[in-house]
Amino acid sequence: MNEIESKNKIKHILCIWGSADLICKEKRERVFELKKLCDEAGDIKSFIVSDISRNGNYSSHIENSVIKTIDVYEKTIFKLEQDINYILGIKALIDSRVSFLKRDEKKIITLRYKDGLSWDYIPDIIHKSRMQCFRIHNNVIRKLNDDITLDIYKELEKIS
Repeated sequence: MNEIESKNKIKHILCIWGSADLICKEKRERVFELKKLCDEAGDIKSFIVSDISRNGNYSSHIENSVIKTIDVYEKTIFKLEQDINYILGIKALIDSRVSFLKRDEKKIITLRYKDGLSWDYIPDIIHKSRMQCFRIHNNVIRKLNDDITLDIYKELEKIS
């Protein structure tokens, strides 16, 4: 991986860090919806089984479809929960790295990636020139790149 690719990967990781709470919230909401659907599908399966015992009518096709649907829901829930744990892991790792940065470095990274501000606003907020902000930002990217291993990059590709 060349230097430009490494910097872009770090920026991507910082974007995930900055939006981790929102991403996890959305994934948790999806898990909640899927669990409700899973429960409803389970109720349908129970109804089918009770209908069989009452009427003797049996439709293995419908029962198999419901079972397959529940299985898909459960697999999706499992994947979403894995993603949430991974994202929270990245967030914790970056939080720990950011905590060691200097005040201006921390402020620039937070404004850029957590608050989502453009470079038009950041210099005014921290009272530095745009060029100084870019320089500080690039130094932080370099520092983080030295700290973060290729393992994170490989894991990141699983959820991206």
